[in-house]
Amino acid sequence: MSHKENKDPEVPSWEMKRPPADMFIDLGLPKEISRQSFREPIAPEEEITARLSGQNFRVIDIGSRGIGISLSSRDELTQGQEFDITITLDEKLIRIRGKIVHISQEPEEGNYRCGIEFVDLAEETKKQLEEFIQKHHAELFGQSPGFL
Repeated sequence: MSHKENKDPEVPSWEMKRPPADMFIDLGLPKEISRQSFREPIAPEEEITARLSGQNFRVIDIGSRGIGISLSSRDELTQGQEFDITITLDEKLIRIRGKIVHISQEPEEGNYRCGIEFVDLAEETKKQLEEFIQKHHAELFGQSPGFL
């Protein structure tokens, strides 16, 4: 079938509900980690940190339901723990309660990725997060995500 004969409209990635299974390559990563909402990637030079348990951790992605942080050791935090977390976004302090839902090793980097799900998120805080994500996405990609 030539490109002209293909009647399926091209669907932008932010509107795609579930990609076809044959689009994935098995990288040997844990299969039990599942994401219920989009997370915006945060570049290292952006220096967004999350403070929990008296330590600052680099935020590697953020969404309206959770964040990912980078750990140098698996022993720094424990899956299932809950913490009060302070994140600085656009010079605003946001205080959130979060629960560690997974810790997994980054295959090539040697450090660890920790997924934290927000717990009992207030509507005002959720709105602040969504505004940050919209703005950040527009700065990165020149458009607002269509999934919030």
